[in-house]
Amino acid sequence: MCCSQIGIRVDICLSGVQQLLTVAGTIPEHKTIAVSQNSRMHVSLCLSKVYEDLISDQERDLFLQAVNSYFEYVKFLSLSGLSV
Repeated sequence: MCCSQIGIRVDICLSGVQQLLTVAGTIPEHKTIAVSQNSRMHVSLCLSKVYEDLISDQERDLFLQAVNSYFEYVKFLSLSGLSV
């Protein structure tokens, strides 16, 4: 079910997308977040399901903007020598 269909604000849902991306980008050996070997696969399935459930082009654009802004943030942090 799409976030906007169940009454949750889309920006809250997009924050969750960015949190999923954080988990997907976590390197298990660094132990910054407790992840298993299957975490990336699970996150991939979640992100795919969220994207499939979006009902309009506007929601899809917001999803893609959230993903792009997350990667811009990660890029900024890596150039600054910081981590997520």
